[in-house]
Amino acid sequence: MTVMLWLGGASAALAQTSSFGPPVSYDSGNSTTGTAVADLNHDGFLDLIASVADSDSVRVRLGAGDGTFGPEADFYVGFFSAPYGIAVADFNNDGNPDIAVANTLSTTISVLFGDGTGTFSLPATQFSAGFGLQGIVAGDFNNDTKMDLAVTSTSDSTVTILLGLGNGNFVYGSDTPIPTWEGCGCGGFPGSPGEHGHSGSSAGSYRTTNNRH
Repeated sequence: MTVMLWLGGASAALAQTSSFGPPVSYDSGNSTTGTAVADLNHDGFLDLIASVADSDSVRVRLGAGDGTFGPEADFYVGFFSAPYGIAVADFNNDGNPDIAVANTLSTTISVLFGDGTGTFSLPATQFSAGFGLQGIVAGDFNNDTKMDLAVTSTSDSTVTILLGLGNGNFVYGSDTPIPTWEGCGCGGFPGSPGEHGHSGSSAGSYRTTNNRH
């Protein structure tokens, strides 16, 4: 599978039109389930992040700032995890963006801690959050200035809140039932169109996108 990018021209932006150039594709593995963009290495350019379910990994490509991206770097998030949604935020208050993914086949959220160069520490740190996890967003939900996580479960149709301690660790916060229809649970956060035109949620300057059923 590939991640497809359509670049908008400066003339189109000035004319306030929705004209884009031809698509540019980047290989993202055989089963890409989520994408996100964030500046992972503090160079002022957006980088591309994809979750790859069949390899239990997160794939990172660093952006050059001109619409092109460098070679991929894969970061393993755990055996039989099948990562899905992605959230990017600074979870340990070191000034560097970290990556959290919701794992569909395991019962955990995996967190990769960034070093500010586009590289992430291994092994990933695991936090229990329930079965059938898909959508995930980061935000300060209890106004303590520390980043928390909210994740949806398709198995029991709930949103689980994990409260961040500011040092990279999380504790259980709450479970909230979410609506179902025709026997199906809600797999992702509906969100509203963000700055980059995706349906997702933001945490600070980071943008996340999660697939939905």
